[in-house]
Amino acid sequence: MSLLNRASDGMHSVLIVLFELLLAEKTVARERVIGLCSPPHAVDSKQVAQTLGTWIKLGLFDEDDKGNIMIHADVRREEKNIEGLARLTRRLVLQEKNNRNLYAVEDSKAADFTRALCWMLAQDVYSVSFVGWDDVQRRMMQQLPADLLGDDEQNLRFITNKERWAPIKAWMVWFGFAWNGSHPGKVLVMDPTVAIRDSLSDIFPRVGATITGKQLISSLAEAIPVLDRGCYRVDIESRLKEQTGPDAWVAPPNNQLSTSLSRALLRLDDDGILKATRKDDAPDDIRVLLTGRNGAVLHQYSHFSFQPKDRKYYSHG
Repeated sequence: MSLLNRASDGMHSVLIVLFELLLAEKTVARERVIGLCSPPHAVDSKQVAQTLGTWIKLGLFDEDDKGNIMIHADVRREEKNIEGLARLTRRLVLQEKNNRNLYAVEDSKAADFTRALCWMLAQDVYSVSFVGWDDVQRRMMQQLPADLLGDDEQNLRFITNKERWAPIKAWMVWFGFAWNGSHPGKVLVMDPTVAIRDSLSDIFPRVGATITGKQLISSLAEAIPVLDRGCYRVDIESRLKEQTGPDAWVAPPNNQLSTSLSRALLRLDDDGILKATRKDDAPDDIRVLLTGRNGAVLHQYSHFSFQPKDRKYYSHG
């Protein structure tokens, strides 16, 4: 199965309905789940069955030997609410067990999504626009290492084909890594602000706590490994660095953060959820350098504190 194969593996709109049903009824026979979630002339029962099967494999749901469906036992109690479903499913999708082969083409689980997401977050948000498949494909082919190019339909791409583009956009927005812009028309804006905001309560020990910039980036890379210095991102960037030439991918200079991560930290600071500060006597190795247009350093911050406006951003009570 593949998270990005809508025709065979389901949609996130169906996932929401399945999760709400199982929150309410706890344990439901498979036939009843499919029947309740696919009313006549509204939803194809095949789509429900496929979505259910995908999320059993990804670890959100479970099925016992009698064919009863329930939320997986590994889902934490505080995660069992519809408001936190995007955060929960993002955590599951990025788990190692669902990305064992980041370059898998068949039965990739979440790897095809993770691979595409890493590549797109690595782009310069000020110079690269993802407006449609033609733009995406052109940019991808320019940046692919030569050994990944070929005529084989199944040869590796960061995004394997045009049919994956629509589900990529839907899942990226759902998981909080992007949003749909209006200019230019239908542009996908890479911005992991929501995904990062949702993870801050797991990184900071308490409201008002302060950590160094180095600690923040390291913790984010562990919690969301598609971000800068995360294991999946490092893997994809290592392949991007193999290509040379005028259209090759260019890493941020001088250990600066990517423009996508810089954008998110700037937004969180502007919103007051993160308070970024620069202590002049702080050593250089704990600072983070935010990147703007043309690789310029926008800010240098040595410390960050967590200042959520309301308790919904803090999951520890």
